[in-house]
Amino acid sequence: MHALPIDATSAESSARSPRFARSILRIKVPVAVTLASGRHKVGRILEFAPGTLLQFNTACDEPLTLSVAGCDIAVGEAVTVGERLGLRITSVVHWARRA
Repeated sequence: MHALPIDATSAESSARSPRFARSILRIKVPVAVTLASGRHKVGRILEFAPGTLLQFNTACDEPLTLSVAGCDIAVGEAVTVGERLGLRITSVVHWARRA
């Protein structure tokens, strides 16, 4: 995934958008942060139980991928926000490179 720095002008342009476009901006879409991924045989998955440990080939300090509606749009780092988990976005994928 090729990433570029965040562009702050998108929030400014949405304020000048027509009314119908502003209503589109209020639609909620699924957002997910991927910590790691891998593949396992179905037989192994059927053995999963409380206490099962899964190991991934991802280093603990690798950037996390932010996906919106199934499309990878940014990368970032895990942070704590009070008692909760958060994501600090470090770069955003350029629109022309999104699939």
